[in-house]
Amino acid sequence: WKDVELPARKDSGIPASGIQFDHVSISVDSDEDLENLRKRLTDSGADVSEVVDHGLLRSVYATDPNGISIEFSMPARDLDADPWFD
Repeated sequence: WKDVELPARKDSGIPASGIQFDHVSISVDSDEDLENLRKRLTDSGADVSEVVDHGLLRSVYATDPNGISIEFSMPARDLDADPWFD
């Protein structure tokens, strides 16, 4: 769709307006997997964030060709051993 204008890019991890689809999140197994994925995306020329530490999980964000934010994430801690809330 050559004539389609993509929405403005938003900063990674910032919630969208709620008017439209925001992002897809895909789990990875380790910090090493997260960093390897970030490097592969960066090397391919993709718009990729640094690792964002949310406290609950760590994420890397990229934007697909349609302007949809894709999050790759892994747990930052064991929630069974250290629950987020009671």
